Amino acid sequence: MKVLQIGEFSPSHTDVVFACRESALQRNMLKTIGRFAEGSGSIAFLEDKGLGAKYKALFESGFGLHIEKINNALYVADINDVIKMNERKLDFESMKALNEGVETVEYLSESEFVSHIEKSDSDSFTDLFFSHKSLIDSDCDEVAYDVGQVTADGKFTLRSDIANLISSDFEIALDNDGEWEILNKTLTAREVVNIIKFLRQSEINESEGVSVDELAEVQGLLSKLALEQRHGNLDEVEATKTELNDILDSFENAQPPAKGIDVVKKQMESITKDRDIVTESLSWLRKVGF
Repeated sequence: MKVLQIGEFSPSHTDVVFACRESALQRNMLKTIGRFAEGSGSIAFLEDKGLGAKYKALFESGFGLHIEKINNALYVADINDVIKMNERKLDFESMKALNEGVETVEYLSESEFVSHIEKSDSDSFTDLFFSHKSLIDSDCDEVAYDVGQVTADGKFTLRSDIANLISSDFEIALDNDGEWEILNKTLTAREVVNIIKFLRQSEINESEGVSVDELAEVQGLLSKLALEQRHGNLDEVEATKTELNDILDSFENAQPPAKGIDVVKKQMESITKDRDIVTESLSWLRKVGF
């Protein structure tokens, strides 16, 4: 994104521009130069005697400013970054065109994937992402995590730390932006939760624990538990309880500590405590064919 003009902005905490990639990653407000409007290419420099004034003087002297984004934070890219980004953009457009023609995909382990790349006529591959509405940044925007790679001929692999969290078959697909993503609905609820937990723990600046009771997978399982309990499907009740308990166990000793575990346990207890003679009778009648 190229800065086209200097503009005026109403007061807000959004669209802050950091002086470099590192300061953007750290969200270091001491190294900001102003705010940027992506739609119009306008920038409002800080009226200070520091970085804002420096970059304003450079821009007014004809120095081209390119703004890039990392983890939804804007920063000024240096010339080497711009060259590399343009190269990656060309590669992406090429990969997108090729990947749109892929009809089937095949999972390979990391070693098999490397071997396939070495034997292939092309060494081009693009990233595979995992995202979830529970994974958001400080601006409440959903974050997509790079968890693997996909070749133009449909071979894909996962990072070993992510692959270790998945044991079931799952699917990947191209999203609306032409990027490959894991289809969460093809994973089990436990696998989704464990991946979310792992990605949260791997964030360097993580400051709060996961609220287990707010996770969509947990809420979905609680709803299923209530439904199966109401209809007297005791086998499904036990299976759902087991899945919920597995999720809770995985968060029991999380660092930082997970929140909401006791809330979920109390909800489970409240749902299942009403197992009365009517429920038992309905289950028995269903099993004998009535």
